[in-house]
Amino acid sequence: MFNPQRLSLARKRRRLTSKGFAELIGMSPVTVTRLENGNNEPDPATVDLIAKALHFPRQFFFEDDIDDLDKDSASFRSLTSMTARERDAALASGSLAYLLSDYVTSRFNLPEPR
Repeated sequence: MFNPQRLSLARKRRRLTSKGFAELIGMSPVTVTRLENGNNEPDPATVDLIAKALHFPRQFFFEDDIDDLDKDSASFRSLTSMTARERDAALASGSLAYLLSDYVTSRFNLPEPR
């Protein structure tokens, strides 16, 4: 089943607004919002289009939710000079880093940190 939370995360990671993403894939902003809210299930061709536009593997959009980082759990040098898109992209990167960390620790016996 398509995971709308992962669509939103991937879009934010690529620094795209809903409107900008909709234009990129040739859909209306309302359709993108419905996809991200889980109101619509995309057909396979749409998923392929989304994956290609966001440069994420197709299967990425069918996995479990990823824990979102909120802006209070991250430390930014200066929020006044940072745009919301930059902040969202950084937080999305952090969420993906946790996903990578979980993957690595589940498959490898890593040494304990000192």
